[in-house]
Amino acid sequence: EEYDAAGDYETGLKLLTAFRNEVRDRYGYQSEGHRAAATQEVIYGITRGERLSRRDRMAAWRLIDHSLRLSGPASHVPVADKGILRTWACGVMAKHLEICGRHGAALPWVHLAIRGEGSEERMAWWSLLLAIILSSLRRHQAALSACDTTLLLVTASFAPGTLDNTARTPAALDAATATIVAMHNQSIEKLHCFQREEAVETCSRAARIAAKHLPPRHELRRKVAMTLEAVRRATRGVVPQEHAPLQRQRVRG
Repeated sequence: EEYDAAGDYETGLKLLTAFRNEVRDRYGYQSEGHRAAATQEVIYGITRGERLSRRDRMAAWRLIDHSLRLSGPASHVPVADKGILRTWACGVMAKHLEICGRHGAALPWVHLAIRGEGSEERMAWWSLLLAIILSSLRRHQAALSACDTTLLLVTASFAPGTLDNTARTPAALDAATATIVAMHNQSIEKLHCFQREEAVETCSRAARIAAKHLPPRHELRRKVAMTLEAVRRATRGVVPQEHAPLQRQRVRG
């Protein structure tokens, strides 16, 4: 806990590995204690690696990679819910590589996460990440297809009528945020694919949902409003310089 509180996650992981080995030697390789310690070690590597992605990229990679190796098909270490944790680790590695600008390297990892995912809600976020990666690789038609899939998954993962709730309940806010992010990125990809009128319509819908569900100063609401203005100008054949990097500034959930 001391090392974890100080942000020294690599030392924390080494201590967890040492603890797991002690439990293994005392109670046996296939014991429940060893399984629990190994599971804790995998989760620690994933969550702390994700935290470090923007601060210490190499340390983050080592933590995530450790979890991938422990939960991988070649590993005989007993881990509870091994497939679920492996899928999570694959998605986090894809996200980390995308943050590092290594989009080609991120692509197979996000495909592994999508292939192993069983939750529609989490699948939607991996699909959104796939769209971001494909767009960065200038594969805009494929990115648009991924955005379409994301929106379908987002819609399916929430109860019917959730977006009609204006009381700003947690469920309504989650549904609104996911829908706004998906539509925002979808509109940008439509613009890249020369579907300009459709891009304006999609972004306008995202802006209306944002105005209905998010506070006036919310960052996502502001971002969507800026994108809508940029898409409208692009439709008129005017792309302002300040919006030129918009394609590399995808909204993330």
